[in-house]
Amino acid sequence: MQSLLKSFAMLSFLLLSSSRSADAAESSLQEVDCSSFSSNILEVPDQPDLVINTIINPNEGTLKAQFTYEGQAWLSLAFTDGSSAMVGAEAVIGLPGQDPEKYSMSSYQNAGVLPMSAELQTLTDSSITQNVTHTVLTFTKVLVEAGEHPISATSEGVFLWAVGSGNGLSRHARRGSITFRPAQCAVSIAGVLQNGEFVGQVGGSSPDDNRSLWVAHGACAVIAWAILVPLAIGSSIVRRALESFGLPPGMW
Repeated sequence: MQSLLKSFAMLSFLLLSSSRSADAAESSLQEVDCSSFSSNILEVPDQPDLVINTIINPNEGTLKAQFTYEGQAWLSLAFTDGSSAMVGAEAVIGLPGQDPEKYSMSSYQNAGVLPMSAELQTLTDSSITQNVTHTVLTFTKVLVEAGEHPISATSEGVFLWAVGSGNGLSRHARRGSITFRPAQCAVSIAGVLQNGEFVGQVGGSSPDDNRSLWVAHGACAVIAWAILVPLAIGSSIVRRALESFGLPPGMW
């Protein structure tokens, strides 16, 4: 009887530990919800007809950007070494009716604004759409590419933006720069809150994945300690009585 009580006490301890561990694992994980660009809107000063949205996926090492203009024109977002100078920047330019491309800018003149070579055209999910009221440039760009200005996933950076005077590539009607701090998305981050800010390691298991593992662990513990262990102890206690019914010695 004493052995049975010890077994049940151990079972209770294991189940309680499993439950607490599952809760701890889930509370230490945070999934950043960036299902829409609304989570990181960049306000363009004194430009109410412009909206820039950015999201960074640190697992993939990419930046997803969307530039919306209330009007009809070509659009561009460019990346620099931290300055606001156009010359030397690398731009993504969207010309309505064509696929957006990466451009190098070596001059203020059109002759110095040229598409990069085909092997450097690494944009994905890129498009430029237009209706009677708006033009929208969307693209995904790798954060760090050889020979290009890197985009930081954690610190502030500078965007150059430009709006054309029409759909064909020509001198811009407006341009400017904006400092932005990227938001990370679509990944599970293992860590804790420190001083109101979440810190941790990108790429941890999701809360749902951990929960299923702990449930499986608890189920195995229940089977082992609630069924198998008491059965073994009970069989040991009554083994001599079972042998008297004709069961061979050692059967139990």
